[in-house]
Amino acid sequence: MMTAEIYPNSNQARIILCSGHPEFKVRWGGHIEDVEDDDENNLYEGFYRWVDFIPEEETVEDERTYNYGVMRRVIAWASKKVPDNDLPPIYGPSQVSDIYPYNQPSEIIINGNVEETDGIASLDLYYRYSNNNTTWNPDWTYYDTDVDSSNGWSWNFIAPEESGYYEFYSIRRVRYAHDEWLNETAPPGADAICFIKIS
Repeated sequence: MMTAEIYPNSNQARIILCSGHPEFKVRWGGHIEDVEDDDENNLYEGFYRWVDFIPEEETVEDERTYNYGVMRRVIAWASKKVPDNDLPPIYGPSQVSDIYPYNQPSEIIINGNVEETDGIASLDLYYRYSNNNTTWNPDWTYYDTDVDSSNGWSWNFIAPEESGYYEFYSIRRVRYAHDEWLNETAPPGADAICFIKIS
């Protein structure tokens, strides 16, 4: 797939880039090896192969569930027809929902999205700041924890910096019996971004 777009644009377009045929089944277990070097090597047949994976007849349900789930989620997200809070998180068991409109006042409500769990969950909000949307503070700053999901996961965010760009992500923490904790790791990037104008 190839695309040529002006991004971002006034419609806040969403673009999905993926590998060829993402609907194809995945391999479970095993590892990748180089193909033997001979006169028949070619790009179409490939230069690597997956070996020692679990047989397809044992994993077909996992393959369908995983691939169909990924495809359905990216299509729903790109369409903007399904609210972000109705989509499963991308990187882990939680995420900060996209913030609309992009331009916000100094005090806003930020919403989170969390997978259900059998334990007692709480959700931490982290942010970082930039005055130009190019150079960002290198460290993320903890802001607040929501411990009550009865009215949905959310935070009342009052911008602690000047007017500028704010990125956000969330961390889910789950406490099980006997004070056993399972804490989400930080995502590779921001879940959401907005511009905040301090009046």
